[in-house]
Amino acid sequence: MSRAVPPRPSLAALGCGLIPFIAICGAVPLWDRITPTVFGLPFNLAWLIAWIVLTPICMTFANRIETAREAETEKKGDS
Repeated sequence: MSRAVPPRPSLAALGCGLIPFIAICGAVPLWDRITPTVFGLPFNLAWLIAWIVLTPICMTFANRIETAREAETEKKGDS
């Protein structure tokens, strides 16, 4: 019995997934201070909240890229 190996994700989908990770984990030490403030919040906290909101958008793009890629692969396989 052979097990189906899932295809590797495309570089574009990986990039869409890495953008929030880098923005949340990698960029925070660059401006870890209390001032300036954004809507009364320290910039660091405002940055993290913004990326928590933006992460699903990036993941939606990654999903659309992979869905289109799978559909293209299936279309080539049916021909």
